[in-house]
Amino acid sequence: MDGTGTLMMNRFNTKKNSKYEFKKDAAMKRGEYEEIVSADEKICILKWKDNKVNSWMEYRQDCRANKMKTKDILDLLAFRLSVSEYLLAGSPRAAGDNREPEFAEMPSSSRYRPKPLPSVDKQRDGYNHWPVMDTLKEPRVCRAIKCTSRTRCRCSKCDVYLFLTKDRNCFYDFHN
Repeated sequence: MDGTGTLMMNRFNTKKNSKYEFKKDAAMKRGEYEEIVSADEKICILKWKDNKVNSWMEYRQDCRANKMKTKDILDLLAFRLSVSEYLLAGSPRAAGDNREPEFAEMPSSSRYRPKPLPSVDKQRDGYNHWPVMDTLKEPRVCRAIKCTSRTRCRCSKCDVYLFLTKDRNCFYDFHN
């Protein structure tokens, strides 16, 4: 997803000769939606009628149904941050999109402060995670669980250091 926004209906359909006209709000049922996509598939416009269901509440119901431990269920703030981080991270590029991926900056300060771990959604999205070998004087501690090895290998997307050799691959384990 390259961008999102909100359109005012009175600004969207100002000409009577437009190719598509959404249903009036009164004609839509709760939870119903309509979607139109441009011919080149670069723009999608979606209209929905609020069904009064909170996605966080749905998430919590799903967690309970899957018998997750209460301590592992995200609170509202953590859930919102996780969703926004996932949406801002971007989606897999379409075929033919040859823009260069954006990499995290190499740390510049002399005092190292570990970055917070990314959300599980970002960590395991399977998109644009590349090992980068940094030129550091001192290697960093691997951020994988139960690993105390030191490394100069960093994930370009998550911006965390992960141990990576032919014998042990914390980079792969961390992302799967």
